[in-house]
Amino acid sequence: MDVGNSMNAEGFAFKRIVEETEKWGQDTVTLPENLPRSEAGEKALSEFLHVMQLELEDARLEESQVQEYREPLAQFVSQPLVQETLLGVFDKDCKTISTDTLAETWTQLNLTPLPDGFNWEAVARIYFKQIKAFVHARELVDRLLNSQGEDALTLDDIKQDVFLQHLFDEPWHEVMRQIVRMIAPELAGELLNSLIENQVEPSNFTHLFVAAECLAVLPDRTALTGIANQLRDRLQSLTQHPEVDELILTRLRAISTLARVWKTDPDTLPWLQSLVESPVAETIRMSAVDEIALCWKERPEILSWLKTLAQSSVAEITRVSAVRSLATHYHQDPEILPLIKTLAQSDRYWLVREAALEELAQGWHDDPQTFSLIAAIAQSDSEADVREAAVEELAKGWSQDKETSALIGTLAESDPDWHVRIAAMQQFAISWYDNPATLVWLRTRALSDPDWHVRIAAMQQIATGWFEDPETVAWLRDRIVSDDAWQVRIAALQLAAAWFEDPKTLPILKTIATSDRDRRVREAAVHEFTRTWKDDPELLPILKSRVTQDEHWQVRVAALQQLATGWYDDPDTLPILKVQAINDASSDVRMTTLRELASGWFDDPETLPLLKSRATSDPGWDVRIVALRELATGWKEHSETWTIVKSRAQADENWAVRLAGAIELVTHWPQNPETFEIVKTRACTDEDSFVRLSALQQLVKGGWDEAAVFAFLCDRAINDPFVPLQDGSLNPRITALEAIVQYYGDHPETLPLLRDRAQSDPDEKVRAFAQAFLSTPGKN
Repeated sequence: MDVGNSMNAEGFAFKRIVEETEKWGQDTVTLPENLPRSEAGEKALSEFLHVMQLELEDARLEESQVQEYREPLAQFVSQPLVQETLLGVFDKDCKTISTDTLAETWTQLNLTPLPDGFNWEAVARIYFKQIKAFVHARELVDRLLNSQGEDALTLDDIKQDVFLQHLFDEPWHEVMRQIVRMIAPELAGELLNSLIENQVEPSNFTHLFVAAECLAVLPDRTALTGIANQLRDRLQSLTQHPEVDELILTRLRAISTLARVWKTDPDTLPWLQSLVESPVAETIRMSAVDEIALCWKERPEILSWLKTLAQSSVAEITRVSAVRSLATHYHQDPEILPLIKTLAQSDRYWLVREAALEELAQGWHDDPQTFSLIAAIAQSDSEADVREAAVEELAKGWSQDKETSALIGTLAESDPDWHVRIAAMQQFAISWYDNPATLVWLRTRALSDPDWHVRIAAMQQIATGWFEDPETVAWLRDRIVSDDAWQVRIAALQLAAAWFEDPKTLPILKTIATSDRDRRVREAAVHEFTRTWKDDPELLPILKSRVTQDEHWQVRVAALQQLATGWYDDPDTLPILKVQAINDASSDVRMTTLRELASGWFDDPETLPLLKSRATSDPGWDVRIVALRELATGWKEHSETWTIVKSRAQADENWAVRLAGAIELVTHWPQNPETFEIVKTRACTDEDSFVRLSALQQLVKGGWDEAAVFAFLCDRAINDPFVPLQDGSLNPRITALEAIVQYYGDHPETLPLLRDRAQSDPDEKVRAFAQAFLSTPGKN
């Protein structure tokens, strides 16, 4: 329920009740001393009726249907008990409002039944919040206007202590709106300005939206035209974005706010219509259509505009919004149903067809042609998404129809798209769950559908819907071993694990873990039985055998990780890891083992020697890198660690190991004077251009003498031997220039160097980089 602008909303359906009621409220209710009873009564009555109207509208009642509650509401609010309940909120000690009193009174009076979805709790909650905010605001305004009082407030006090301090406290927003409504326009303008100019959190622009909410409650904005225009322009600028980004919800909120707060501005509607056709994000354009239809639906030209847009040959995505708006706001118009039917059957754009059939099913369910039309679409539309939507609507709206079950069953078996077959199968299983033939039919789909996605979906439906059926787990066990697709076998074993107490489930998983023909199934089995059956005595021998004997490295890694974490104290675990760290044929297994040893067996006397040997002599360059990193992280203070890392940075045969060594030196030993020289050497003489480039990047991170670093960067910007066609695309000379302009942009030698490179460098990319920087205003 949107109550932000409710107090100034146009079309207050129950305004006459307020105007015709005098001296509303009981004298027995305690009110704040500064609040006249007549004002409290009018405020309570008006606020309650506004909230009631919003709740009725949220129940999707038409305007004429809302009006039908005018007389029942007039009778309802005339009841002393209702008046006492509503006015009681003004009491400072009141903490809640009795929804039972309101609901029971309505029922006892035998008034017009409230619509489905009507929520007395929501009405009471919003009304309570609004009145409490009013009372608080009234107290603050009285202190502002009574400048001679002991507790007087200045406008700056209210700016700082209310509007800025509580900007991001949503409950305070209503207090702010009430304050603005109560004070003189010039004072309100100052408060609004303080919000608009506030830059505490520009990321979500809360300050602009709160300012707009405050502006909306003013019955006359004439004195604040300049501020209102400034705020409107700021919000409009938020909508001008060509793509969906992290601010998309903020941009959509800006459209909604502009439509509601500036609805009476003659420029607002034309601006929104132009936004629909502008090159902004599709979501923004769709939102503009939605707001136009919602806020200006009473205008005849909007109906015509929406019809034209829905059938347009351009602006495809906004046509979807137009279709939904027509169905929602113009349901009674005799031309809408034929249009929706035509669009659902034959529009060239599948999203329009989908939207039209959904609106048709939901808004014209009882039309004699609706079922047959949607059934035809479910069978013949060229787009799978549209057929899927049609299946869902049929199951939702016509599940009791025998023709529906037959049609959906046929689509589940024969639609050419597996997405549609899954949707139809799931709808069939849900809608006809109680039919004894459904389970048999699902098992057939799980066995015979040619696509593994469908077979998995059918199994999942059986496992969840027929969990208590004694045959389900046995049937799933058969799928573990019999299905041709590894994806299905994995899904079956994961589903079967839910029957962990069944004595036949674990033996199947044990067999699969050692003998399935696909390594992914064996790996899944390892994960599943270690997660569910950790205490089984036969599990550990299987894990050990998988670590050492499985033909695929990924299974060995999975088993090794389970062994290291779940059976840390087993006497065989550490010896197995030590052997695998050296002897396993896969570098991935050796890397995993080293990480497990370094984290789990840090204090073991053999861990450090093993890491040292792997860092220097393992045949896998990636293993040597892992060993180097573990040494530098865990054994930095050990006397040999520095020497080993240094030697790898200087002399390893692989460029990636040399680079990794240099990075570890900069990370862990930046204060060692040798580190600077080693990194410089890599940046200067390494045969690999990427190592030279990366070493240059490391130089600016070490905190070394700036003059020395600058001089070295200048040298590399000129003398690095990079040759484009020979060394690839990443030129260390560009890297050196990037570091210079970032960290030494004001150095007197920087611009001369860039001018030289812009003219003289043999690589056109270096020249282009230098020229681009020099062409930046103020840089040359």
